[in-house]
Amino acid sequence: MNIRQATLDDVGLLAGLNEDVQRIHAAAYPHLFKQPDYPAVAADFETRILGNTQGQVYIAEVDGEAVGYIYALKMERPDNPYTYAQRYMLIDQISVRPSEQGRGYGRKLIEAVIQWAADCGMGSVTLNTWGFNVHAHGFFEAMGFKRLKYSMGLDLNSGKR
Repeated sequence: MNIRQATLDDVGLLAGLNEDVQRIHAAAYPHLFKQPDYPAVAADFETRILGNTQGQVYIAEVDGEAVGYIYALKMERPDNPYTYAQRYMLIDQISVRPSEQGRGYGRKLIEAVIQWAADCGMGSVTLNTWGFNVHAHGFFEAMGFKRLKYSMGLDLNSGKR
């Protein structure tokens, strides 16, 4: 297995890898997430994600074939009257092909981000995950992540209160 940094040449590859996780989210919350649209996702990777100087994308490959990716961002919050200044790495996206899960590729992708965070002098690595994604919760907990807060929402469009 090889973990490498993504380049602009990987736009189509990343858009394809993103489809798996996007379908899961769109199935769980169709009112929030769109079904994968390959051209739109490819354009997003090219313009927003790969062009962000505060972010990094790593790709996991096995025998030259991509099996997953991770996108992380350097984050900074200034000191204020309520909290101290914070510098941390945010894992914004991670996806491993369903057929390749459980083989350590997600672990290696997260380890690459942890190493990058340490090299940048960050104090922590964080991520967000949706409530329905229990499989991911178990994986992240096994990687040492702890629940820090709850995010709650009230859908005013559902007609239910």
